[in-house]
Formats: sequence, structure tokens, C-alpha cells
Amino acid sequence: MKVNIKYPLKQLILALSMFLGLTFSAEAADRVTIGISPSLTATLNVIAKQQGYFSQMGVDVDLRTIESGSKAVVMMLNDEIDISESSIYALVVNSFKRKDFKIYSQVSISGNDNMIVARKDRGIKKITDLKGKKVGVLKGAFPQYVLDLMLLNAGLDSKKIQLVMEENDRLYKMLSSGELDAVCFYGGWADKATNILKNNAVLFHDEKLVRVTVVHAGKTKTFERNPAMFSRILKAYMMAEEYVKKNPDAAMKAVVEYLKLDMKNAKEVWKPKMVHVALEQSLIKDMENLAQWQIDTGLQSGGKIPNFLDYIYFKSLTAAEPKRITITH
Repeated sequence: MKVNIKYPLKQLILALSMFLGLTFSAEAADRVTIGISPSLTATLNVIAKQQGYFSQMGVDVDLRTIESGSKAVVMMLNDEIDISESSIYALVVNSFKRKDFKIYSQVSISGNDNMIVARKDRGIKKITDLKGKKVGVLKGAFPQYVLDLMLLNAGLDSKKIQLVMEENDRLYKMLSSGELDAVCFYGGWADKATNILKNNAVLFHDEKLVRVTVVHAGKTKTFERNPAMFSRILKAYMMAEEYVKKNPDAAMKAVVEYLKLDMKNAKEVWKPKMVHVALEQSLIKDMENLAQWQIDTGLQSGGKIPNFLDYIYFKSLTAAEPKRITITH
């Protein structure tokens, strides 16, 4: 008798294993590399990995800590990693020239964790003291936008500072050696800078200045190659989200230890509700605002705001839990 096998063997194994409550072996699991940031925004990834939720969903995830979200996006676009975790800024920048990537989920929305770390020995006591000073910022990334807003709020024209744009590791060394007077840093980099400067550090921070939306993105071809896998990854994140709600202190401790963050600084910005899997209407508006700022400041010459609906991959979250999508499409 001829048997017609309707579904591939891996999908049958997946369904049976989930029904029986079994976890997957590395051989049976799909594999994916995700670049995460050294920040609390990586919470869902760290918890899903440590609690075994990825394994339960049949996915073998390689978490790779990347020094910045903008660099993770570059690596994703260069096919060095499958998925990048970043603020939406780096994706907005690339949307002016590329159309081959999409966002498939928000993973975190939080208050601003970017801050200016300045040297007291340069006579800096308030933000306006940065006038004429050498101030570093990550090249082509969200901290540049935040720095511009902080200066604007303080009544200081950004043209009145000497702006130095480099990668974070270079900025950290330049601040430590005294080549720079201040740097706009975030997360683990702000921790490192304040720790190395010790009592010589002065911090400027406004948590309510801007909303930081962190998303996961990948090449369109990556999603189309295995859309079901990304639905399962999102389900693992939802399990991690539930764990964070029930165990907020343990979750924060796990992330701080995994990423080697400063516990004191982490406690000041940690809010369990910041981590959430969704595709919300506000995402489109925030991307449009950042695109307009890029055009207004001349960072994008002669450009027009892209249609950001073209940069959203709805299929995976629709399959996982469609009620988490509020974007009109």
C-alpha cells in the first residue's frame, strides 16, 4: 500500500515532541544566530536561552553579543548573523538605501538609557559646559540622535561641540585616555566608562527624553526560508516574557550576570514590563520621526521617508499570536 506523507519528517517530529512535552536534540533543532546588545534589552533572548525555551520550540539559538545594535545590523545585512537586535535607528538609516530586510518583532520598549559620560577634570558640571569640548558618539547610531536631543533641550547647538564619531570600543579608549572630554554611551558601555573614570565621571541622563524601541530584524530571504521557525522563536520569547513577569528580580540578575553589566546601574533602569513581543502601530510612527530627523539634519541628502510597512514581516507573529499586532496593514 502506498502511503502519502503530507508533512516533512521534521515537522512531524516537532508536533509529536511538543505534544509529548519533549525537548529537541541539537540534531533535530533548526539553527539560528542572533546578535544581541550588551543591554537589558536582550532580556528575552537571555531568559529564553537559559530557561530552555528555545530548545522546547525546536530551535538551536547561538546568542552572539555584539558591541552595538548598529554593528549587529551591518552583520545581519552582510549575512554574518541571521537576526540583529537593535534600536530602530540603524534600520531606519539602512532603509534609505536597502529593501532586502524586515523587522519581525519588537522585543523591548523602554525609557532612554543613553547618557553622556563626561570628565569632571575638564570643568564639566552641566551639559552646557560641553560647548567647545570634544564629544564622542557611536557613528551612525541611535546615541547620536539622543545626544542631539539632549543638547537641544539644554539650549546648546550641536554645532558648538567638536563631534567625534567612532565605534564604541574606540570611544571608550579615547575617553579613558583623555582624548575625549565626554561620550554618549548606553548599557554596558556606560557602565564601563563610569567604572574606569570613577570619581572623575559626571553623568547626564534623561530617561523620559525618548522612547527606545528595540526590534529584531533579518534579511527577507532568511524569513522566507523557514517562516515556521521564527514563529516558534517568538513563542519562546513569549514564554520568557511570562517568566520575567513572575520572576522579575531573578530575570534581571540572570541578564546582568550573562552580559556582565553593572548591577547598581541595571537596577536604576530595570522595568520588567519593558520586554514585550509585539508589532505596535507606534513602531511605524517612531521610524518615520527618525527618518525625518535624518533628512532634516542632512544625514540623508535628497531622500524621502520610506514606506515602513514594507519593512515589517507580519507572518511569524500572525502565526504565533496575532492579537499582539496593532499595526494597520
